[in-house]
Amino acid sequence: MNIRNVLLILTIVLLPFEGTILSLPLVFALSLLFYTLFPDESTLLVVFAAGFVLDILRIIPSGSTLIAMAAAFLIIFFWRRLFETRDLRVALGIIFVCSFVYAKFFDYSANVLFYCSIFVFSAAVVSYLTKRKSLW
Repeated sequence: MNIRNVLLILTIVLLPFEGTILSLPLVFALSLLFYTLFPDESTLLVVFAAGFVLDILRIIPSGSTLIAMAAAFLIIFFWRRLFETRDLRVALGIIFVCSFVYAKFFDYSANVLFYCSIFVFSAAVVSYLTKRKSLW
């Protein structure tokens, strides 16, 4: 299995858990990581569909997660274009800040320790993938 399929399956598996049990924006952070690694149209389609399903499961206005995802994607896109960087550590920092702001707006748990754990998890995934030379 390639990395894209693993991230896709993980996104689909996390949807019901985040919508019902978890109080962490894992799907949002994973979607940002997914877009950072594979910035194309099929990724956007999958991520926006996951955001729409997440809105339905969390019983919040439909499209609110899509707006937050689109804003975060634009930040990542313009950051990459402005500084012409492919450094994933910068992208992980943006994912950390965006997921924390998203959690503040959409009534997730506001503990900074949780978001540090998301950041550490994302950093571990990216470092594993870069060691295997699976990225770029």
